[in-house]
This record gives sequence, structure tokens and C-alpha cells, in this order.
Amino acid sequence: MERDGAPAARPGVGPIQEFKLIVPPGRTEPDPQIHEGHMWMYVLSGGPRLVLNAMDPQVGVGESAEFSTRMAHWFGNSGPEPAKVLRLFQRQGERKRRRGPPDLPHTVRTA
Repeated sequence: MERDGAPAARPGVGPIQEFKLIVPPGRTEPDPQIHEGHMWMYVLSGGPRLVLNAMDPQVGVGESAEFSTRMAHWFGNSGPEPAKVLRLFQRQGERKRRRGPPDLPHTVRTA
């Protein structure tokens, strides 16, 4: 996987780390990790695979997911081309919200 990004400081909270993640094809064996923080991701292209605990939600191009990184999580790619994902991460767990109704089908929300 490649990461391209840099932390962006905000007053009153820790830095938000912004990354464009490129996941190569063939990364299919989950190796879930747990750590402090909160993650928001938006799929730019490709077919990334997201595993959260025992869930394997489908998150396609133009869709987003938001979750606590205290849940076991893993990013992979079961598609034939590289998957590109924009990720925002913050250790303090401040949630990034997109505007719109809370129950839109293209948003995966967890605890």
C-alpha cells in the first residue's frame, strides 16, 4: 500500500492526518489491526475491501465509511485495479461528518 499525505493541525484538537491510500490488486488476506482513534474514508476509484470486526461491508466508488479504530479493521483490494481511498484519521477520535440525512445508504456508520 502507498500513502500520500501529511498531518493538518487544528486548534483545540490533535492533528488530523489526511492520506490518499492506494491499495494494489491482490491484497485479499485480512490482517485486522486495532488502535486508538477514529477513521473516515471516501472511495475515489477501484474496489477496496473494508473489514470491520466480523463485518465485510461493501463500500464502492463515491461512498464513505466512518468507524472507531478500536474496532478490528483492515483495508484490502479484491478488484483487478488499484483501489484509491481518501482517509482522514484522528487519534482523539473527533468524527468527520458529511452533510446530509444520517441514514443515506451510501454511508457505512459503526459504533
